[in-house]
Amino acid sequence: MRRIRSSMGLVLALLIAASLTAYAQDSGKPAKKAIKLTKPWSELTSLTDEQKAQIHEIHQKALAEIKAIREKEEADILVLLTPQQKEELAALEARQKAAAKERRAARKQDEQTEKPE
Repeated sequence: MRRIRSSMGLVLALLIAASLTAYAQDSGKPAKKAIKLTKPWSELTSLTDEQKAQIHEIHQKALAEIKAIREKEEADILVLLTPQQKEELAALEARQKAAAKERRAARKQDEQTEKPE
C-alpha cells in the first residue's frame, strides 16, 4: 500500500511539473533562460547553457518514462484486484487524502499563530 501511495504522490508531482512546463511553452512567452537542474548537476559550476538545456531535456524525458512505468504498474496491479479490494483501496486513499488535508490545515494554522503581528 505504501508503494502505491508513494507512486501516486510521485505521479501527481510529475503531472504538476509537466503541466507547468507545458504552460510555460504554450503561454507564448519565451521560457526563462535560467534552467534549474537537480543535484548533482546543479552543483557543477562549469556547465554551459547548452549543456544545462540538454541535461534538463534528458531529465524531463526520464521523468516522463518513470511516470509511464508507474502508471503501467498501477494499472497492472488494479487488474489483479477484486472489486472489494478496489473499494478498500479507494477508502484507504480517501482516508490518506483527508489526513493530508488535516495536516496541511494544522500546519497552516501553526504558521499563522507563529507569525508576529
